[in-house]
Amino acid sequence: MGPAEIPPQALAFMTAFRARWEAIGEDTAQLNEFLKDHLDDLNKELLTALPLIFRIWTTAKSLHQLNQVVAVFGDFGNTVWKFPLGDRALNLELSISTYKAILQIYPRAVFPQDWAITQNNLASSYLYRIRGDRAENIERAISSYKAALEIKNKDDFPGDWAQIQNNLGSAYLYRIAGTRAENIEQAISAYEATLKIKKRKSFPEEWAQIQNNLGNAYVDRIQGKRADNIEQAILSYEAALEIRVREIFPMQWAMTQVNLGTAYDSRLYGVQEENQEKALLAYESALQVYSQEAFPWEWANLQNNLGAAYKTRIRGRREENISRAVIAYEAALQVYSPESFPEQWANTQGNLISALLERSEFTGKIIDLDKAISDLGIAGKIASQGTESYANVYYTLGAIFEYRYRLHQDSSALLQASAAYKEAATATPWADRKLTYRAKAGDSLYQLGVALTQDGQWYEGLAQLEASLDTYRQAENRLGRADALQQIARTHYLMGNFDKARMYFRDALRLYQAEANPPGEAACRAGLGRLLLRLNFVDDAIAELNQACDQYRTLGDDTHLANVQDTYELAQKLAQKLAQET
Repeated sequence: MGPAEIPPQALAFMTAFRARWEAIGEDTAQLNEFLKDHLDDLNKELLTALPLIFRIWTTAKSLHQLNQVVAVFGDFGNTVWKFPLGDRALNLELSISTYKAILQIYPRAVFPQDWAITQNNLASSYLYRIRGDRAENIERAISSYKAALEIKNKDDFPGDWAQIQNNLGSAYLYRIAGTRAENIEQAISAYEATLKIKKRKSFPEEWAQIQNNLGNAYVDRIQGKRADNIEQAILSYEAALEIRVREIFPMQWAMTQVNLGTAYDSRLYGVQEENQEKALLAYESALQVYSQEAFPWEWANLQNNLGAAYKTRIRGRREENISRAVIAYEAALQVYSPESFPEQWANTQGNLISALLERSEFTGKIIDLDKAISDLGIAGKIASQGTESYANVYYTLGAIFEYRYRLHQDSSALLQASAAYKEAATATPWADRKLTYRAKAGDSLYQLGVALTQDGQWYEGLAQLEASLDTYRQAENRLGRADALQQIARTHYLMGNFDKARMYFRDALRLYQAEANPPGEAACRAGLGRLLLRLNFVDDAIAELNQACDQYRTLGDDTHLANVQDTYELAQKLAQKLAQET
């Protein structure tokens, strides 16, 4: 694209922005109003044209003129980065393009201070970037923050150093690469280092911002006791709110209210019902500032949080709470579109379908499951692979297939559920969730195996049980493995494969003992006792059945005790008869 090929509207817009900037300077409020009045000009054409406009305006210019153009573009990048209206994803791309252009003419060796400031700004745009690979964007952010810190060191620029450290802490908090627990610890260290410079008395606004960020880190913290971490997060948010009062800092107040709500929603100490009500109060308070018109992205995120809070609410009528959750999720989807917010759209779509399914189970009304599955399939195609949103879609899809099985006893639904859970396990970036999702896949295969064997399809059932055993191994779920082994043993028993049945019962028993699972151990000993009795190992059978009876007595399980007791008494009579015959 040459100078003559620059879209006239894009050039006219930037020319008008420059004129407005020259008239008012760095007045953020007025620059925001300018963007609001020219919302349609923030488009793909402008994104393509920005680098060329910058090049034309900076070619063969004096240092003064050059600095003026850089200032115009820098303020445009800063303003559009924070601009709450329009296409949020596009706004971030515009800011990235602007900062990259500035770095081309502000080399580190010649303009180290300006270079460092621009690196910091570029990093922040990458940190919140919607397009592209999320993990890669965060790594770029970390790299740029670290580059800025090479210039803005603690000794020479303590204030700037502290602000960039704060930003770097947020990048580590959201980081996907590396070990999650270690990343969060680095975030906490960065925030705490910043607080040594940004004292409350001297820098109250910055201090409150860091307290808010520190609260975010403690909410997500893996190391330490979970309950204590949440308490620390609440203390940090409440400290931030001592400065961030609504009348003076409405946007910051609303942000921290949302975070405080999230902390109360996760709180382990106190009464759960009261914690939930405090979370809802915080969310609804934030809505006083975050309106759909003024802050569409924040409003949608808040609606998503409200949906989650109502979905798990204890107080009030369950059906009414679920209906409120549905309304909140549907509201969020008014802002989240597949084009502008693909991951958020997919995640919220999954949450909505989950709420609809729960409402259907609660009310007894059957919704169109195939439509729900179809919607999730679309969501899965739109969400980026390898993201938590993508994993959430497939996890929910697995739950829907399980629900369809419960309604219609369609065994193929369990196979589809297992496949969906496995896809979720592959997609999620978090190691602990990989294990959880694989375990759910194993559960579906286990259910299918049990259903098939109960239907007399022994070979087909055995194949699914063995598949579940392999899946449980991948999930490192020893209790699931024990259940699968015991069911395989029972199936071999029914098929007359007594040696294999005995081997699998023994393997299952060892795992139940290792997991200290008395119900599983009792059931396994009862099954093994019946098998040994069938093989005429009467004394061994009596020993296993006796232990099973003792365990059922301890558990207070009278139903199973009565069944095993009958077999035990039969074995005793047989032993007496054999003794008399000899």
